[in-house]
Amino acid sequence: MKIILSKYYLLLFFLTSVLVSCTTKTTTIYTDNIKDKNQAESIATKFYEALKKQEYANTFNLFSPKFFQFISEEALLKNYNKISNEQGIVTNTNLAHWHTITVSNDESKNVYTLTFDVERKINKTIETLTFYMENGNIKIVNYDIKFSINRL
Repeated sequence: MKIILSKYYLLLFFLTSVLVSCTTKTTTIYTDNIKDKNQAESIATKFYEALKKQEYANTFNLFSPKFFQFISEEALLKNYNKISNEQGIVTNTNLAHWHTITVSNDESKNVYTLTFDVERKINKTIETLTFYMENGNIKIVNYDIKFSINRL
């Protein structure tokens, strides 16, 4: 009788182990991958080239549709013009800091953050672009610009 019960316990333990291993999701996290940084930087280059040429509408396709849930294309265009008038047109950019994170599982997420020191004709700005991978494409989801109101 003890042998039969121990076989049942052993079988129960084995089945439980198999079920748990089948339902456990494997998650892998990668941070600061140079390939991810380079991919995001290529989108940032397109973004800043359009700003330099004042071809602002050419930046719209670089943004995620999620971005335009918070601001319209017309409002973004007005902001571009206001920043260009007050801070100057972009003349040069320098990548100052970057960070990437990729979470791989059933619902993979890729987030890339690049911060640039941006030289403009009137003033210097610090600009941060945040990107997400959406349907295989890297898209801008946030554009943050900081500038000093004091011009020395």
